[in-house]
Parts: sequence; C-alpha cells; structure tokens
Amino acid sequence: MQRARGFTLLELMLVVAIVGILATLAVGMTTDWRERNDLREDAREIYTLLNRARGAAIKAGESTVVELLAGDTPPRAQAFVDRDLSRSYSSGTDTLVASYAWHDSDTVLADADVLAANGTGSGNTGFVIFDSQGFFVDATGQPLQGSLIAKNTTTNRTLVVRITVAGALRIE
Repeated sequence: MQRARGFTLLELMLVVAIVGILATLAVGMTTDWRERNDLREDAREIYTLLNRARGAAIKAGESTVVELLAGDTPPRAQAFVDRDLSRSYSSGTDTLVASYAWHDSDTVLADADVLAANGTGSGNTGFVIFDSQGFFVDATGQPLQGSLIAKNTTTNRTLVVRITVAGALRIE
C-alpha cells in the first residue's frame, strides 16, 4: 500500500503563518531603515549646503547667507552671496549658490540655536551667515558657534549639524 504524497492542511497553515510573521517583521524593519536613512540624508544635505555657502563666501570675499525656510512644506534652505545685505534672497542683486528641499516632510529643524542667534525673519525663517573669510558670524558680524538639529517628527530621532566659529562643520 502506497502512502499519498503531499502536505496536510495543518502543515500548510503553519508555513503560511511563519511566512506572515517574517513578512511583518521585514516591513517594520524596512520602514524604520527608510526613516533613519531619510533623516541622515537630510542632515548630510544641510551639511553640504552649509559647506558650499562657506566656500562661496571665501571665494567671493563677501558674506554668504543660508536662509532656512523651515515653515515651508517641505522645509527648504537656500544659500546665496548676500550683496544687498538683506539676509533675504533677491534675484536681481544676490547670487544663488545652492538650494535644498527636504526629502522627508517629517524632518524639521528643531531647537536650532543658530536660528535663535541670528534671529528669525518672516514666518519660521532663520539664517546662517558666513563672513568673507568663512567664519560663522551673527547678523552684527560677531563670531558664533552653534548647531542645527534635524529632527524626524514621527520617530523623534535627531541628528545635529555643528558649526564652529571657524566655520568647520560636523554631523553628530
């Protein structure tokens, strides 16, 4: 007498349950990885924008401003050589160096002492200013050091972009 080949219903249900559990874990891990990666990418882009602005200030021999438009959706920033000294980009007089819009709408600039030191413009706008020698200064030209904190509002994860008086940058 030959035994029937195949799987029992119990065996199939067990395999389906295991595959379902593994799929649930994989989706959760992928979502977490994506959110961490988006925050890291936004922090790197802020770092790059600040570095380009500092380089442009030294090259042009003039103050360069990074205008942080945190109130926009998605938040964005733009760096420009501030020829009219208005701390706001004017296409007729200022030279745009670079701009960036956040990839992840959950990323915001939070607790940024840089914004507090240089004041805010209209809405939730802040400034980072590099003088003609690439030093990080406030609106009156006094040396500063500070940080911009990129925060994911969904996960509450943060990355800090530190700026020293000399204009050196690092991500923590």
